[in-house]
Amino acid sequence: MRANGKDMSINRKRFLMFFKLGIVAFTVVFFAGCTSVKGIYSEKCKVLIRQYDLARHLEKAGIQVIRLGDTVTLILPSDKYFYSGSNNLASTSHLDLVVDFLNAYPTEDIQVRGYVHTGCNLTRNLALSRDRAQKISEYLVYHGLDTRLISASGYGCHDIYNFDHTEIFFRQPPPDNVFH
Repeated sequence: MRANGKDMSINRKRFLMFFKLGIVAFTVVFFAGCTSVKGIYSEKCKVLIRQYDLARHLEKAGIQVIRLGDTVTLILPSDKYFYSGSNNLASTSHLDLVVDFLNAYPTEDIQVRGYVHTGCNLTRNLALSRDRAQKISEYLVYHGLDTRLISASGYGCHDIYNFDHTEIFFRQPPPDNVFH
């Protein structure tokens, strides 16, 4: 039994060694792919790194960045951007980061969706959520995003979220393969 235990220990060490080598090999291939072929891939990697950095800045500013497959959703809490019960912008300090983030991604469609959960007046919530989504859309267009790409909708109350917020949703086209 002891010999068998030593064999298992040796097999475990071999497995870990090959696993670590696999991680190192993947890392080398990834970074070699980013810097190979006369700098073509390095530009794509710079874009990916910029997108990652911008997402980190948004998250530090209290804006959630949710990626699911080829979709990205930014969730902006209303209490940071709108006066209570109003569609007037209270702060635009981080909206410039949102503009930079959206400009870093190729996209064909940006949907701005408003959700409001104040009081019991469903009609008012729907109108306020639509007005807030429109206000964010106008800000994005005013700061250089193409008006033809942006749509704004208000949904009033939403079953999943129970707080006032605005979502900016977009789908990215599939990226080119960095390794070819």
